[in-house]
Amino acid sequence: MCPDISPTAGIPGKARSTLGTFVRRTWEIFVAVGVVLGYLSYLQPRLSVTPREALDPTKPFSVPFTVANDSYLPFDDVEFGCSVRELKTTANQTIEGGGTLMDDAVSRVGRIYPGAPATVMCNFITDKMFHLVPILKADIAIAVTYRPVFLPWARGRRFRFVTAETADHRLVWLPQPDKPD
Repeated sequence: MCPDISPTAGIPGKARSTLGTFVRRTWEIFVAVGVVLGYLSYLQPRLSVTPREALDPTKPFSVPFTVANDSYLPFDDVEFGCSVRELKTTANQTIEGGGTLMDDAVSRVGRIYPGAPATVMCNFITDKMFHLVPILKADIAIAVTYRPVFLPWARGRRFRFVTAETADHRLVWLPQPDKPD
């Protein structure tokens, strides 16, 4: 006959059931926390902004941007604004700072449903200011505020884009990590 080498060998019956209860309760708590974290991950708001093709290839600020809700629930009260962080022209004109330089400081989109993006324009007055002088490079930020339907307060996120010159000398917008002003 083999000696009893189980982890509960020599422990009276009450202690054995207490240990089993502790292990079962710990596992239940672990599973419950995992379910809650999974649910919160499901509800995590995800928003993206991507540049489209320029409406006028000679004007980099004629590019529409797509604001997309990549989450599972709609966003309400969606607003966006664009600001020029830096702008340089071929005539050595430079604008630096975080000014909006838009006809309207904030544009309202309203509600964006999942999978139904909105197209927005940054109506910069720079096209009016620099219509005779080509833009050499630019750095812009698009700020989007939105309210997920399950939250009573708004959230915000900034998206930064810089220009890059293509082989045919057009400027296109490339996303960059946001940096403080």
